[in-house]
Amino acid sequence: METLKDIEDVILVNPQTKEEIEMKSLWKDSQCVILFLRRFGCAFCRLGAKELSLIVPQLKEANVRLVGIGHEELGVQDFIDGKYLDGELYLDLGKKSYTAMKFHKYNYVTIVPTLIAKVARDAYKKSKSVGIKGNLEGDGFQTGGLIVVDKNGEKILFEFRQNNPADNPSNEDILKALNLDSTNVPKLESKDTADLQCDDEDACSKPT
Repeated sequence: METLKDIEDVILVNPQTKEEIEMKSLWKDSQCVILFLRRFGCAFCRLGAKELSLIVPQLKEANVRLVGIGHEELGVQDFIDGKYLDGELYLDLGKKSYTAMKFHKYNYVTIVPTLIAKVARDAYKKSKSVGIKGNLEGDGFQTGGLIVVDKNGEKILFEFRQNNPADNPSNEDILKALNLDSTNVPKLESKDTADLQCDDEDACSKPT
């Protein structure tokens, strides 16, 4: 994506206050990291948001906004309550930005190989090791991504698109795009997983 013109006028809704804003306001006064979430209940999405939140101290120091965008209300309150993303959160209920960004969407046939791909297995193990679970609520076929936008939308500094539902961008790449120190980036600490089991209603083992 070379331009922001296709998404700058998209209306976003604050899920808590119901306030509406234009997307271009996100980068009006500062650089901005925008995470497009594929599904609020997805364990991989929660893992990615939690990892991204680790660099918030650096982002705040550099006056860089961190914003998460979802495309449905289902699961948003659990996502907020779980404190997965240490940033602002908005909804694009018409999926206009997802369409403009041309984020891939799976179907019942194409989603199957992603469930057994190595990146998904590794992400599942990692999410389980840090105590993050998921569920099956919401649209599991949509993919997402992330962009880093320069102040006033002058240019896109970094762009990431999911090839697998378990894909997440590296914090190092995001920091480099912002010309921030990318050495010694903090990592999530593993927990004792002896009692972390997925029951029948838990979809932490599935990217959908």
